Amino acid sequence: FTLDAQVYTDFSSCFAFAEFEGHLYSWPFFQNTNLPSSIGISMNYKVNYSNDFNYSTNALGSFLCQKVPLGEESYFSWNLEANFIFLEASKVAKKNYYNFGPEAKLTLMVESRYVNFRCFSEFDYVFMQWIYHSKNFASIDFKILKNWSIGISDLFWCINGESFYNFISISTKMIL
Repeated sequence: FTLDAQVYTDFSSCFAFAEFEGHLYSWPFFQNTNLPSSIGISMNYKVNYSNDFNYSTNALGSFLCQKVPLGEESYFSWNLEANFIFLEASKVAKKNYYNFGPEAKLTLMVESRYVNFRCFSEFDYVFMQWIYHSKNFASIDFKILKNWSIGISDLFWCINGESFYNFISISTKMIL
């Protein structure tokens, strides 16, 4: 399980999110032990806050991931998820909405002993309100402890192809 928390600003507005994400169960996918990979069931809960739009989601789905060694202490990894949001609670213009819908995520990461480089893309679409979100970021994380890192991120966030935000962030990631 991981806890990923980020606070972004473009110096005129603010966006923050916290995501608790985990792989509930996984099975080996490729039998090659030099390229460990797995397929399984994923779960996530996230809370997003901005000046314009707030929402939280609960999702359950499947994932496929793999780690490719790049040397003795570094590797490249990817994680692909297809989830279904079974409850999204959002607040827009002081009005509450409850929605459901599909979600897709792709994470690419190069990790070394002290530094990680992450690229992340997420797309979700919720019914009832007919809203889609596209959240993409690139991040450089510096490992403070074995399971905890702090970094700097650049986020591009889009709502319904109409509202576009570009934020700079200080981020933290913890593996639980």
